[in-house]
Amino acid sequence: MKMFGRAVCPYCGQKVNLMMTWGLRRRGEYRCQKCRGISNVILSSAVLISAFVAIILSALILMGTMFWLETPTLWSVLAVLAPFLVFYILSLFCVQLKKPVLRRAENTPPQAPRTMPPKTENQPEDLSQTRVL
Repeated sequence: MKMFGRAVCPYCGQKVNLMMTWGLRRRGEYRCQKCRGISNVILSSAVLISAFVAIILSALILMGTMFWLETPTLWSVLAVLAPFLVFYILSLFCVQLKKPVLRRAENTPPQAPRTMPPKTENQPEDLSQTRVL
């Protein structure tokens, strides 16, 4: 399984547009434009690892700028925000599409098809004998 890469439809293999992937990160399902297949949207494990790396790197940059500079400057603020921007861009390439798994309960017996209930004496034979109020 690839950790990084563009999202690909598991049915037809069509690559998903990056702008559409940006919106997919928060959704649970994706419907392919080409084959109409429905797939689940999941994030790879690389997202969590890269998030921790971005937080640690940003904290180190913040501590370094506080140690070497007396007053914060604009470039030091941008340097602290840069790892988060890189993480945001890399998270677009961590979206994966999987076929949904349908599971049946193992202990339940298969149900018989539903049939019409047997007709009782009170039910009319045809609709001409019914009264509408």
